[in-house]
Amino acid sequence: MRRILLSISGLMLACATSSPNQNQMSETQRAQKDAQQHYQDAVNSQKHASDEQQKAEQAQQDVYTAQKSLADAQSRLKSQRAKAAQAQRDAGEAGRDSQESSAKSQVDAMQLQAGEPSGSATPAR
Repeated sequence: MRRILLSISGLMLACATSSPNQNQMSETQRAQKDAQQHYQDAVNSQKHASDEQQKAEQAQQDVYTAQKSLADAQSRLKSQRAKAAQAQRDAGEAGRDSQESSAKSQVDAMQLQAGEPSGSATPAR
């Protein structure tokens, strides 16, 4: 009986001393696993941040390209408007010259019909 009691006491002692080691080991393993998961989360977050940064840089490049295209288009518009204004002035001047020439030709024609000599030695424009 005494032997059984000693065996039970020894068994209980063995269980008592081995149990914290197993718990301690599993706590250590759990802490390592948590640390590894946090590290992996950080790596994933860094990759996501890098991807987003690349997208932001591409968007900035797109903005730059669009702004340059807009500036070029505005420059072409300004130039074209200046050409159009000059063409309008030229057309107005040509119209006035044509009216003056037509009026002079009518006066000359009326003078010829009336039998008067033409007072102009300059050809019509």
